[in-house]
Amino acid sequence: MANGTAMHTDTRQKIINATLLVAAKHGLERATTGEISRTAGVSEGIIYHYFKSKQQLYESMVSEKAANFRRRWPKRSARSRVSGKNSNGS
Repeated sequence: MANGTAMHTDTRQKIINATLLVAAKHGLERATTGEISRTAGVSEGIIYHYFKSKQQLYESMVSEKAANFRRRWPKRSARSRVSGKNSNGS
């Protein structure tokens, strides 16, 4: 079952990552589930297996990417303070 869980997580993450790429290219309003599915390498219908709507997909993408940013930010911020450098390297 662990392998099935990993596949579920991988597919879900591929869809979220593809959504970010497509939205960055076209904007959220013009991002289609067809292009998201092609970018993710999954069928369009599988998107709705993982997300009940495009809105839920967008909300999950923003939430997960923000959480990833917050997890990484303290590490970057602490390194800057230790080295005495700000974010632009000076």
